[in-house]
Parts: sequence; C-alpha cells; structure tokens
Amino acid sequence: MKVSVIIPIYNGKNFIEDCCFQLASQTLRDDMEFILVNDGSTDGSGEICDLMSAKYHNCKVVHQINKGVSAARNSGLAIATGEYIGFVDVDDQFDTDMYECMLKYADAEKLDIVSMEQGKIHGHELVYNDVDEWMNAFFLSTIGMSVCSKLFRKSIIPDDLFPEGKRIHEDLYATYIALTRACKVGILNVNKYHYIHREGSSSRVKVFSEKYLDAIDIADKIYQDAKTHFPNETDSNEARKARTYLRISKIYFLRGAPEEYRQRINKLKEYLSGLDKTKLNLYYKKNDLIRYQLYLNAMPVFLILVKTIDRK
Repeated sequence: MKVSVIIPIYNGKNFIEDCCFQLASQTLRDDMEFILVNDGSTDGSGEICDLMSAKYHNCKVVHQINKGVSAARNSGLAIATGEYIGFVDVDDQFDTDMYECMLKYADAEKLDIVSMEQGKIHGHELVYNDVDEWMNAFFLSTIGMSVCSKLFRKSIIPDDLFPEGKRIHEDLYATYIALTRACKVGILNVNKYHYIHREGSSSRVKVFSEKYLDAIDIADKIYQDAKTHFPNETDSNEARKARTYLRISKIYFLRGAPEEYRQRINKLKEYLSGLDKTKLNLYYKKNDLIRYQLYLNAMPVFLILVKTIDRK
C-alpha cells in the first residue's frame, strides 16, 4: 500500500459520501486506502461511515468518543498501512490525480514530505536537501501549515503527531514536527486541494474564544524548540512567532473578546513592541507591517482598520 489518507469526521454526514467518492475516484485508487475516523458524531455520520466501508473495499472506519480533530487524526495514523500518509477534511474538494501527482514526485526525488504550494516558488518543482533551507521556508510560510496539501512518509512521523487537546493550529505543530524529522523535502507549484469555507466552520466564527490561546501556546512551543534545534534560523523563527502574535491580537479586537483575555493579549503586545525594528521587513509583509505600526503607535486607527477592512 503506497498511500493512506486519513479523514477526521465530526457531524459531517452531508459531506461523507462525496468525500469518499472523490477518494475512490483517485487515479491512484488501486494503491491507496482511506480511513474515516468518526470522532463521536451525533448526526448519524457514524452510520454513513459504515456504509462507505461496505461500499469501498479500501475504506476503513474508526469509531471513537469525541476527542477532537488531533486525536482523530492520530487514531487514523495508528492503523494506517501506507508508505505515505495524506490528510483531507471531509468537506473539502480535491483533484482526481492529486495523490498520484504527489506520489510520483516523492518517488522520483526520494522525498520524505511533498507540499503543494501554488505560487510560492518559481518553476514547477523545488527540492530542499538541507534542513535549514526547509525550516526557513516553513517559518516564512513558503511551506504552508496545512497537512491537507501534503504527503508525509509514514516512517518519519510518530503516531501522536498531532497535539491532542489543541483546537487551532494543530496542523502547524504537526507540520513542524514532521519537518524536523525529514531528510528531504519537495514543493510542487500546483493547486490540487481546494479548501471550502462554509458557514459555521471555525474559520468563519466571529467570536473570540479560548481556542485562540491554543495558537499562542503552539507558536511559543515551536519557537522554543526551534531556538534550540535550529539556531541558524533565529530570524525566520522569530518572524513566524511575530506574525502569529499580531494575527491573534488583531482577532482579539476584531471579534470583541471578553476582558478576561486582556492580560494575555497585553503580553503579546509587550513582545511585539520589543521586536528588532531593523528586521520588521523580514517579519511582516507590507499590509501587516502597517497593522503592526498602527497597533503599537496609533491604536484608534488600528481599531478602525480591523473593524472595517479586516471584518470583510
């Protein structure tokens, strides 16, 4: 078995059949399996998963109590038999040749990780042979955080790849851990995975919640680990943390967070105010650099910006 694809499911009954059809229609279908992990759904998703398992010979199902997306993905990893691992979200769309395309590239270049990053490199393909090169690319977002646009060699990742209990940026942490264990990484300048943003999804929720503190915790954890293990990437590591801190600060004011989170947000601002001002162009692209300057020096204007332009 060349590829195992893991799909975490919580109350996704309206999307399961289409997701399975897309996977069963892959050009690589004869050499792949897909694993549906029913994470304690209450809408009948579990029954549909069982029907899909009966319909498709290469479909496996795991049923578990609700533990969150990280635990669901880890459960899938525990029973996956493929040489490579892929992930999809049940309500997204992807091209029929996605896994064949990534696998051919991985086999040809003997890659541990393949990442599809359209428009982020010049040319069609890019291979990193040095860990500092691909960690720099990760910290500066040339390699994105999502696991759904990637293929991972199973032998380099642990069964507990995803941080259980975290509700946001678990992809970021998992991608980081995988990159620290890789020997060779490649990027494909193609777009074969299509994220579908739906009403009610976590990315559409308009209220600041405690889950955003998980993003801070993960940013801090990666930052501290990388300081020790990748000292040559101090600046790019700082850039990743700085972007996360500014983003969470923006969301705090955009979504009217409760006062109970104010102290934590103030600590983010203290950190941001202490950044090396000579390196801000590395840390931020133009628009975020403007937000950064306004956040520290012109809060009333910053608030107008996030509540008008950023709300759209």
